Amino acid sequence: MPSQERIGYRVTPYRIAEVHVFDELGRQILFNVEDSSVHLLDSFETEILSSCKKQGIKEAIKSFLKIYPLEKVAGAIDKLENNGILLSEEPKAPTYQPISNRVALTLNVTQSCNLRCRYCYVDKPLVDSEPVLMSQEVAKKAVDFALNESCYPEGIGISFYGGEPLLNFPVIKSTILYANQKAESLGMPEIEFHMATNGTLLNEDMIDLITKYKINVLFSIDGTPSVHDTMRIFPDGRGTHAIVLKNLKRLLSIKGEHQVSASAVVTNINRLKTAYEYLSQFDLRDIKISFVRYIEGCDFALSAADSIEYMKDMREIAKDCADKILSGTRPSYYEFETKLLQLWKRTKRQYFCPAGIKRFGVAPNGDIYPCGPAAAMKKYKIGDVFTGLYKEKQGQLIQRISIENRTECQKCWARYLCAGGCFLPLVRECDKKCAMRLLSTELAIAIFAIVKEKTELLLASLVDERFLSNVEKLISSIPSEDLQKSEEHIGS
Repeated sequence: MPSQERIGYRVTPYRIAEVHVFDELGRQILFNVEDSSVHLLDSFETEILSSCKKQGIKEAIKSFLKIYPLEKVAGAIDKLENNGILLSEEPKAPTYQPISNRVALTLNVTQSCNLRCRYCYVDKPLVDSEPVLMSQEVAKKAVDFALNESCYPEGIGISFYGGEPLLNFPVIKSTILYANQKAESLGMPEIEFHMATNGTLLNEDMIDLITKYKINVLFSIDGTPSVHDTMRIFPDGRGTHAIVLKNLKRLLSIKGEHQVSASAVVTNINRLKTAYEYLSQFDLRDIKISFVRYIEGCDFALSAADSIEYMKDMREIAKDCADKILSGTRPSYYEFETKLLQLWKRTKRQYFCPAGIKRFGVAPNGDIYPCGPAAAMKKYKIGDVFTGLYKEKQGQLIQRISIENRTECQKCWARYLCAGGCFLPLVRECDKKCAMRLLSTELAIAIFAIVKEKTELLLASLVDERFLSNVEKLISSIPSEDLQKSEEHIGS
């Protein structure tokens, strides 16, 4: 324990780490920006830290020693020091988490859609002179490109995107067969397939393909019939909920290794909580919900009051997610998962996602973009499947999207967890964008802190629930003091 001389009357070598202190989910939490650690503070520790920031460390300690016993002050200082909050060395350059060598390829097999969703931000498919449907030739060239870009031990994942990708089902089928044959000939791991669909076109042939090749499917379903049918409509104005729900249940009822998830969009006619509760009744792998990203003149954007409700709902869902993890169950609500795993590993993100690095989107004509949603944005074109990547443009993009070069984020405490968010200006978003993201990040930190109180090993449910059941058996057999040492080792 430090002496009175050390903590009170001699110049200390300490500086205060860059931290973010906040109250959330009934806890007072500190997030250390520099080492990505999370700590629960009591009121005295928080008071000392606040005074250190205002007065300077030496003066703050002197003032506290006039009021409180040495042991109490020294204990708080020790904890702040041991947790890397009071430091003696200068800040270090951030070390970022490595980017996986696994290539994620998104094929926009069509820019066309059989629906006319009222909030859709896509006005027209590319330009009139370009193809709306991807050909088999382009799809095969895209697969060849991905195989050439991949590190074989980690392989590739292929997603089918649109528009509505099932409008081009023949190319989806031929692409899967071709990709599997090529991967097998190269001795690569099994390819993972994904598809995002509005769920209206699913038939038996499609279901057979999904189950046979373990395609993970993401359905678009906004919630209750009244909400969904207001927004997601056929060209003649008819609602689509009944057919989407029928197809969703049909796919869920079939046993197999494919996973089924759902995405929903919250507008000013529905609430996050309502959409979450509705989708939670189904056995879904992931529930992905976002507020509407709107264009000028859109009538469905969230008002200030709607945004407050959205954030209130997010807090309630966060509590539910924490409860589920504490009970050994993986939450299906996906909003917090990436950050929770990042906090568990204590890593920093340099990029929001590996767009343009190991993630690529291919337009129907074969042009390569950083991701699927970018595939209609000509200024983001970084190559084509016939000649390959334009290395200079790719390099410029990668440099631009690094958190190191996103000047608007440099002073934000959340920069290494969110990495600035998606760089694509898909739509003109209101200034609530960062407020929502910052709250989501705080809630992820709060969930982590609550789970950490019991044991971080419960976060294994986010990776593999079968693994977690074995971990729980192990936990119950380990003395508490040994368990604490194990967690300290994992966090180091």
